Amino acid sequence: MKTYEHWQLEHWADCHIPWIVFNGIHSFNDMSCSLEEELSERQAMKIVESLKVPGRNGRLHRTFGDYDAFEFPVELQLLKFEQLAEVKKWLRGAGQLVVHTDPDKYREVTIIESSNVRPYVNEMNTYWKFTVTFECAPFKRTLRNQQIILAKDSHTYIDPGDEKAAPFFSINSSGGDIRLVVNNQTFTLKNTKKGMVEVDCEKKLVTQDHSFVKNEGDFPIIQPGENKIQVSGNLEQSIFDPRSVWL
Repeated sequence: MKTYEHWQLEHWADCHIPWIVFNGIHSFNDMSCSLEEELSERQAMKIVESLKVPGRNGRLHRTFGDYDAFEFPVELQLLKFEQLAEVKKWLRGAGQLVVHTDPDKYREVTIIESSNVRPYVNEMNTYWKFTVTFECAPFKRTLRNQQIILAKDSHTYIDPGDEKAAPFFSINSSGGDIRLVVNNQTFTLKNTKKGMVEVDCEKKLVTQDHSFVKNEGDFPIIQPGENKIQVSGNLEQSIFDPRSVWL
């Protein structure tokens, strides 16, 4: 049985011209907007500080391993002249951007305009030309459902991403302490109650019934490639979302 995500990806892929999808709305199928040219691929780079030290030849380079957002301008033509108001409502704010060159992944984006004005050029009262600029988060994420049911014994997960990922765990606890061991690093949930416990490693939060759960250790991190994961304690089931990321 196909999931909604699989149907959605196939539906978008049916369009054989270059396209974008912003917040679930397809540029051509839904808004009659065609791209002026093929989209280029862009990759975020690590932020590296270059330091000149007096008395030393050359430079020192320092990085904390983080990536910056980047701008991604897209030139569009609106083929239905009378549909401008709908397009204006669509292309504003923030959300998820999918592009035809990588249709099963998305980036979190915010629409920005450096001059705070976006010109729409009237071409002979037939169509409109304009450019929309997306400020993109450095990482892409998958649109496909990645939830994995973990057994209580050791589990091997091969992460296909390019960078370290902050996973999400849903653990159906029967009460007491729960231990998560990821790549030999132990993270303990203290004195859980009976019911679902959520571990959000990106937000660094552990919650149960809308209350915080005490924890010990560093929040788990998933590495590109092979990862060893073990969940132990008094629990019925645990579900793991790796939240893989790509550059």
